[in-house]
Amino acid sequence: MVLFHSVWLGAMGDFLVAREELSPSDTIIVLAGNSIYRARYGAMLYQRGLAPRVIISNEPVRTRGLDSTWLELKGLGLSKLDIPDAAIMPIEQVSGSTFEEAQHSRDMMLRQGWSSAILVTDPFHTRRALLTFQSVFGPAGLRVTPAPAEGSKYQTDGWWRDPDRGIRVIQEYIKLPYYLVKRQI
Repeated sequence: MVLFHSVWLGAMGDFLVAREELSPSDTIIVLAGNSIYRARYGAMLYQRGLAPRVIISNEPVRTRGLDSTWLELKGLGLSKLDIPDAAIMPIEQVSGSTFEEAQHSRDMMLRQGWSSAILVTDPFHTRRALLTFQSVFGPAGLRVTPAPAEGSKYQTDGWWRDPDRGIRVIQEYIKLPYYLVKRQI
């Protein structure tokens, strides 16, 4: 019985992780989500030479009385990535959803004349993020390849035994139909 549960629960987690072989692209897009793993993995892909620039979503940073954004902290020298400043292209607007991040990224790519992107997010989020970006990018002729952040503590293996992972997997299964109904995937 335990083995059976592990198999289907494992399959539920695995479904959420979208992976494709990575190839050089015009840019790497690092999604918001208050996850240090996303930015670190995006920087690693940049250092591997997979893209000459990185689009980073600006996101609110609220903790212990601090109410700021990633971009404000970067401007103050309080946030650093292993990416040269000249290669970082922040989305200045704070996005309220993955769909808005896709729209802002599309607009930036079209302005720059780029056609391909590697999409970095935590593993549990890659399926919905990929579907969302494809729905926004496809009509504009843009391509996107998912890149689940290696080293993220938000892997999907054993998600039902870890409260943090469990919450994220369950939220994704709630958000997937919501995005479908809203026609955002």
